[in-house]
Amino acid sequence: MYGTMSDVRAALSVDALWRVGELLDVQTWPAVLDLRARHDTVEAHHAAATRAEQELAAAGLVRHGAVDDALTLAVRTVADPESQCEARIFGADGIRRVSLTRRGLDHVLVLRKDESITIETVSIDGTATLAARIAACLGPAEPADVGAVSAPTAELASRLDSCTDAGEFADTLSAIGVDRREAVVYGAAFAERHGYAEIVASEFVEGRTQQSSGSVAVYETVRGRVVASPSWSPDGQMWTTLSAGSAHRIKQAIGLLVETLPNRRWMP
Repeated sequence: MYGTMSDVRAALSVDALWRVGELLDVQTWPAVLDLRARHDTVEAHHAAATRAEQELAAAGLVRHGAVDDALTLAVRTVADPESQCEARIFGADGIRRVSLTRRGLDHVLVLRKDESITIETVSIDGTATLAARIAACLGPAEPADVGAVSAPTAELASRLDSCTDAGEFADTLSAIGVDRREAVVYGAAFAERHGYAEIVASEFVEGRTQQSSGSVAVYETVRGRVVASPSWSPDGQMWTTLSAGSAHRIKQAIGLLVETLPNRRWMP
């Protein structure tokens, strides 16, 4: 491990992690994990807590109401981080949720799918390994055979939001200066999307949240994977670059995203 805490890897139900939070008096969780109040009645709450404690006891993570020390440190890193990168991944099988948090040199990765969660300590030593971890969570896919095109983010978003078919997408991209042949390929890709991921990063300083400017978007299309990444122009305007969604491009995009944080880096 690059950080200081002991290794942790636990596969839990959502209720079990929620119960660990209660035992540790955790007040907030990363929003991406959607761990808000889960039960409408006192009876349902008690029943869920009992089942969760049985699960945790069987896994050796809670004994006599006390949470395992290593898991305690991991959960506190998740609940009170200094930096966080999170992703929501939408596909035919539902939503997958990713939270990678840093406190000091310690890092914890939490993955949620439906009612199952894994929480594990991971070794991260900089933006490159952070980006690789997040990119890996997307899973493999062939990149689309497209070139890189850039446009002001606000203009690109406002125009593309109104498009409904391949022709409209292609015409819109052509209108903002994209080569017509490239616009047609992108139009065909965006018209038939079957998955989407959004990645954002945040810093937490003196009780305030500073979020990255923009986000990285990854589109799963019939033509392959496409990535949209943010960057600042010299005049201070936010631009979006569309390109083939190779692993290299996605990691590069996450690195550029981190650079839009106030400290412009991931590690302290």
